[in-house]
Amino acid sequence: MTPPSPFDASIPVLTEVVRDDAPPPVDYAPAAAAAPVSAAPAVWRIGPAQQAPASAPAPAPVPQPPAPEDWAGLEQRLNERILKHLTTHIDQVLDQRIRGMEEVLAHTLAGLVPQLRAGLEDTLAHVVAQAVTQEIGLQQAPKE
Repeated sequence: MTPPSPFDASIPVLTEVVRDDAPPPVDYAPAAAAAPVSAAPAVWRIGPAQQAPASAPAPAPVPQPPAPEDWAGLEQRLNERILKHLTTHIDQVLDQRIRGMEEVLAHTLAGLVPQLRAGLEDTLAHVVAQAVTQEIGLQQAPKE
């Protein structure tokens, strides 16, 4: 006994429904409102006998790749566009990161200022003490 086929032969496959020579889909949104009421919509049939209606527009031409001499200009325009986009994006990201760090830096600076003052006072006290000791030593030295 052969197992049943997982495919139903009555259901068309994609290549039977969509063909390469079929016209592109029609956009009915704005044009449908302006079309006269007597215009009948095109009827599409699914299957091997599918044919495009006679009034269907011709397929759009396939864009050709640029000529070899245009590659340099295309490359430059792409570089400029990408750099502009990245620069804008980087500026936004840096601005967000710096704003996020602003509170942390303010808190750190608030704690750092007293430490800097204490260190400066200690350094000044040490320098003044050395200067005074040196000056007293010079004054006490016997003069000849």
